[in-house]
Amino acid sequence: MQATGMKQAEYDWAVWRLEQHGVSCPRPEILVRGAIIGAVYWVDIVAKSDSEWFEGQMGLVLKDAVMCDPTPVNNERGYFQWKRAAALAPVNPWMVEWGSDKVILFGDLAPSRKGAPKAPFGGGKAK
Repeated sequence: MQATGMKQAEYDWAVWRLEQHGVSCPRPEILVRGAIIGAVYWVDIVAKSDSEWFEGQMGLVLKDAVMCDPTPVNNERGYFQWKRAAALAPVNPWMVEWGSDKVILFGDLAPSRKGAPKAPFGGGKAK
């Protein structure tokens, strides 16, 4: 399930992180939130990993991810018996305003940054 309360710092970090791999992140207001978006097998829990995507103290090892059409669900955390919701999570005001303070001269170039932003979760640092 994707979170309903994504913060701007989390989105900014994700944009930076994906840019490191040449991937453009969709604008925040079009991201599906508050929905089941796929299924995956959970095969292990690890405290260490050489993966550049590992953050925090513990991580899940997953396999065989499959996407599905978004299914709105009530906001639950952790493992739960889900219940269908009436609608997807509403767009937060910062999402619509995101980027309006930036001047884009060359739309095909990735934004430049002076350094990696701090990861907004787990007290980790951007890698």
